[in-house]
Amino acid sequence: MKKKWFALGMLPILLFAFSAAPARADADLAINVTTTVKADGSGTLDAEVSFSKNAVDWLLTLGMPGFSVDSMCSGFVMGENQSIAWKQESQPGGGTVCSSQATFANLEELKSLTGEYLSQATFTRLEITGGHFYYDLASNSEGATNFGPMSPITVGGSWILKVPGDLLDSNADKVNGLVLTWDLTKVAAGTHFRAESKLGGGLDPTVVIVGGILLLGCCCLVILIAGGAAFFFLRRRKASAAGAPQPAVGS
Repeated sequence: MKKKWFALGMLPILLFAFSAAPARADADLAINVTTTVKADGSGTLDAEVSFSKNAVDWLLTLGMPGFSVDSMCSGFVMGENQSIAWKQESQPGGGTVCSSQATFANLEELKSLTGEYLSQATFTRLEITGGHFYYDLASNSEGATNFGPMSPITVGGSWILKVPGDLLDSNADKVNGLVLTWDLTKVAAGTHFRAESKLGGGLDPTVVIVGGILLLGCCCLVILIAGGAAFFFLRRRKASAAGAPQPAVGS
């Protein structure tokens, strides 16, 4: 049986379906997924789902199978062969935060992971070619759910991408350097998360340090050579002066 992700598979649908309600940074129910891609195509995918006490109480009224306060996070994953471990932490006031981190060795693994975290999306382009990184994730959400009105709680969500190299183009809702953020409550069917960056835009700090050491070594070598040459010529000048004939006394 193919595993299905309840929290991160269904929650985006809830966000899409009820985007008419204004999302807040302190939403009762919020999802944040952060993908960090390195220049070699490897990286990490971090997910965090937070629930206020109000959200927990409301979810309990839905009577979802396998859902309980004590095992909220692990209960989100339904099916066999669970490969990602969820960490559950209680928050002051009765809230709960579920978090997980997965690593990927290449972009093909990232495709697979993204599909597990956000089942209502597929990549139309994900590759590193010609010194550029291309990211294009399309939403396939139908904007429908069987959970009923979500008026008792507020929702929010962010899809975050940290690109390698220098950012060239993106359609993110917010850009902070190489960190791109899309608001999940604004996503509808046909929405794309697009980004392009150019690799090799900056100097490796290790190269800078090694280069600095070599430069310093060269400077020291030049100083030593100059000092040795000066010492040699001074000694030669003194020796020449000492061996020069002295004028006769009284002449």
